[in-house]
Amino acid sequence: MKTLLLAAALASVSILPVMAQEAPVDGKQAHREIREDMRAKRAEMKEGFRDERREMKAGFKAEGKQLHEENRAEAKALHEECKARMKGADTPEAREGIKMDCRARHDAMRKGNFDERSKHIDERRANIDAHGDVVKEKRAEIKAERESLRAKHKEMRAKEPAAAE
Repeated sequence: MKTLLLAAALASVSILPVMAQEAPVDGKQAHREIREDMRAKRAEMKEGFRDERREMKAGFKAEGKQLHEENRAEAKALHEECKARMKGADTPEAREGIKMDCRARHDAMRKGNFDERSKHIDERRANIDAHGDVVKEKRAEIKAERESLRAKHKEMRAKEPAAAE
């Protein structure tokens, strides 16, 4: 009894794939497969773009932090130098001169840092725009592929009624 059940189960399992392969592919099934394939490609593409944007953002953030730390260290060094010069000054006029010199140098440094930061932001925007162009190109490629598949599917459906008659 068990051997008969086992033989029947094996026979049905081995026949099913053959039957599935021999089943005719209708237009709706082909269209469904094309649609699912295109959805999968679009989803994969979107996920790739999201990952690229996250990586870009993390890179920009790290660069900004590094720039900030460098500028901070530079300002701290300038401050320490000015403090040492102030301690070495003898007269109030000399201290006032040192103070004005330090302020002027600090203002120039801040302006330089601001310009550097602006340049960094412009570079970041250029990178984002370039990435946007790449995204648009890839989307256009996917759209063209989808249109060609639609045309192919339309041809298949046009041939289908002729074959049925």
